[in-house]
Formats: sequence, structure tokens, C-alpha cells
Amino acid sequence: LKATVVYVTHDQEEALTMGDRIAILHDGIIQQIGTPQQIYNKSANTYVARFIGSPRMNLIPAHCNANGKLIIPNDSVIADIKLPASFLHKELLVGFRPEECRISNTDGSPVIVESTEYIGSSRFIHCSLGDAKIIVRVDPSSDLTSGSSVRILISADSIHLFDNFGKRIANL
Repeated sequence: LKATVVYVTHDQEEALTMGDRIAILHDGIIQQIGTPQQIYNKSANTYVARFIGSPRMNLIPAHCNANGKLIIPNDSVIADIKLPASFLHKELLVGFRPEECRISNTDGSPVIVESTEYIGSSRFIHCSLGDAKIIVRVDPSSDLTSGSSVRILISADSIHLFDNFGKRIANL
């Protein structure tokens, strides 16, 4: 059309597929402006991270121990990464998308499957990771059931870090 169009929608899928640039508003304040890929992959804050994506990004509290490892409330290392010294002993929010996890029998953080959701091309498992509730996307043929105990692995480059105010710190 070679025309500038402003289109307002609450449907994130519609915005991601139709928009060249997207502005995310919350309470009348612009939270982030960017391409669909920027909004999804480098969310400016936890509001945008939770708003974009279906299911939304998992966010769990963590801290950086003296060895530079991200530790979650059940004392598990969330990903095999080493953070810079500026992060030591800081309380953080760790974000990761459901599709950025994989199931392992030996490595990773232990989770308990609370329920599963089959949607044809995928299956989502709703889990407890310590006190946190998370969603993990798995192969639709997965036979995991409620009460199953498995381990999840999250690659270091899939981790999103936010401060306690919800502002993006880094994408590792």
C-alpha cells in the first residue's frame, strides 16, 4: 500500500504478524517500541516479556552466587552460565520462554509436572520449579503426566535477566 497505518489491537499474534514496528502500551505509557523480533527476543521489561508470547515468558526469582551462577529458590543452578562480578549477590528475575527449555533425564533443574496441555503441534507441561510455576513446551508425543519428575535444561543464550523493578538487564 505504501501507506503508514496505525493499527490498534489487543491481539498479540495479530500485532506480531501484521506489524513492521510495534508499540506496547501499559496504563497509557509506552513500554517498548520495536520490530516484532525485538519485542519478542529482547523485551524491555517484565510487562512486555509476559504480554508477548503464548504462552508467556516464564519469570522466576534468582540470585547470583559468589561463583557467578544463577541460583533459583530451590537452590538449583538455572543455567550453566557465569555472570560478571557486577551481578554478584544481586536479586534478579530470570526469564525464559517455554520453547527455550528441553527435558533431560540427568542434567538441569528438577521440576514436578502438575498438568499437561496437548495442542496438536506441541504439548505444554505446567510445572513447579521450587515455588515457581513455569510452562515448558515439549514434543506433542511426550508421555509426561501429572506427578512426573523430570529435569529441564535452559541454554545460557536463552536466559533473559531483569532487575527487581522489572527492567531488562541483559540477554545472555
